[in-house]
Amino acid sequence: MKALKPIFVLLISSVLILSCGASKKLKSAQADNQRLSGEVTELNNKVSGYEKQVSRLTNEKASATKMAADCSTAKDQLAIENNAFKKAKADEDAALAEIEKKVEDGLEKFAEAGADVEYKDGYMHVLLPDGLLFAKGSTKIGKEGVEALGIMGTIMKDYPNLNLLVVGNTDTLHVKGVADNWSLSTERANTVVRILRDKYMVDPARLVAAGRGKYNPVADNATTEGRAKNRRIDLIISLDFDEVLGLYGESE
Repeated sequence: MKALKPIFVLLISSVLILSCGASKKLKSAQADNQRLSGEVTELNNKVSGYEKQVSRLTNEKASATKMAADCSTAKDQLAIENNAFKKAKADEDAALAEIEKKVEDGLEKFAEAGADVEYKDGYMHVLLPDGLLFAKGSTKIGKEGVEALGIMGTIMKDYPNLNLLVVGNTDTLHVKGVADNWSLSTERANTVVRILRDKYMVDPARLVAAGRGKYNPVADNATTEGRAKNRRIDLIISLDFDEVLGLYGESE
């Protein structure tokens, strides 16, 4: 038994030594496991963040793709509208050129009386001097004036999309027997639209009468020639009443 005691002690010592070594390895393994677990968690968090970024970028790409498609559609639509506008403008220009030729040809016999056609502010103006239409100080249109207005009556019937603004104008000299030149210019414009309506059957919804009296001169009222030019009926041809009324429909 005495011989076995040192051996027993040695075995116990060996076991203790082995146990201490195993414990250290276990703790080391546990520490490694904990560290790896933390790294895995960190990597999972990064992966989650990347997945969110990928989702966001995917949504942004989809939104950008839709926006590009919408822009392409809008561009195509704009091109269609632009082509339609160009065609409409070309058709309108051709129609106005045709109308201008017809007006000029029709008024040729009245040219010596001062009838004329011109463009102002983008609109066709047919200028009829009061001497062609009215006797001095009168609001009654004579035979020659009725004939001249027949040219416009025919054109208005041939081109149903046209509208006509009739503007009366006077010089600065007061006419005896009328309230003022403004009243005279307005009533003369009214007389013109009545002729167009009643004799030439122009739809009155396409006609507007206005008077500007002495407030829209085109020449110097200090001279006889200038006053003669200022006494006139201005027929303004338009496809859009709102635009032309904004420019010419309001007296100053």
